[in-house]
Amino acid sequence: DEERQQLRVMCQFFQTTVFEYSEKFYEELHRNNYVTPTSYLELILTFKGLLGVKRKEILTLQQRYATGLEKLDFAASQVSTMKQEIIDLQPELIKSSKETEELQVLVEAD
Repeated sequence: DEERQQLRVMCQFFQTTVFEYSEKFYEELHRNNYVTPTSYLELILTFKGLLGVKRKEILTLQQRYATGLEKLDFAASQVSTMKQEIIDLQPELIKSSKETEELQVLVEAD
């Protein structure tokens, strides 16, 4: 599983980085820094919690994106329906426009 492999790589990175910084800390301040299995497990648990939070955020964003796409699709279908209605009503609109012009001429003549 790709995710587990990446997690192993990250844990190795954490361990080597802590080791390097502990050596640097000793060289600069002449003080030892001990990394216990408990502190390492705490780091993993913190990472696990953060991973869960980020997964929830991504899932929420994914659901919002999908809902937005559905609404856009619905709006597009409504627009195409309205366009068709306008095309269908065009001859009637032309007829009404001619009748209005004729009535306007009659009203002006009176």
